[in-house]
Amino acid sequence: MGARFEILVRMEHEGKILPPGAFLPAAERYNMIRLLDRWVVEESLRWLTAHPDTLSKLEQVNINLNSQTLEETDFEDFLLELFAAHAIPIEKICFEITENSAISNIGPTSVFLNRMQEKGFQFALDDFGSGFSSYSYLRKLPVNTVKIDGSFIRNVDKDPVNFAMVKSISQVAHTMGLSVVAEFVENQQTMEKLKGIGGRLCAGLIYP
Repeated sequence: MGARFEILVRMEHEGKILPPGAFLPAAERYNMIRLLDRWVVEESLRWLTAHPDTLSKLEQVNINLNSQTLEETDFEDFLLELFAAHAIPIEKICFEITENSAISNIGPTSVFLNRMQEKGFQFALDDFGSGFSSYSYLRKLPVNTVKIDGSFIRNVDKDPVNFAMVKSISQVAHTMGLSVVAEFVENQQTMEKLKGIGGRLCAGLIYP
């Protein structure tokens, strides 16, 4: 199995590194998030093209997208042209959409995901379980992967309720044929507890 990683965006301001929560809300409010998403995707593909050794060993890299970006009528063409220009295998890229972001505009989001999946693109539903009626929305969103919200993973080795919820999400996702990612696996105790759920763990994070 090859390497897997996720592209994380940070902003440098006056010598300090700002977390996403410090600038992404403003980018969303002033309609800058779409430009930011496009820049991240383009820079990621450009970097992979410039590092063929890394690309050859790569199994999957995850890139986050905002629901506002998915609403753009020309975003599909942008992606197709970009992948064609860089000759990056589509199956090596997985786009992530947060649960709350997806359900805020579930109709158009579902249409977009279905259309892009037909072309070979993969999508992950991030922060799953953080919203109300998560299971109901999971049935409506055509995604390949479910990423369980980190709040359920923390202390999963000590909290029986968290463990039960993680196990439930995992079983439902697997029944639907989806792979499952556990966010915030930070120690061996958590790793071992997740192994007890069943399935195969990869790099301590993924149990498809």
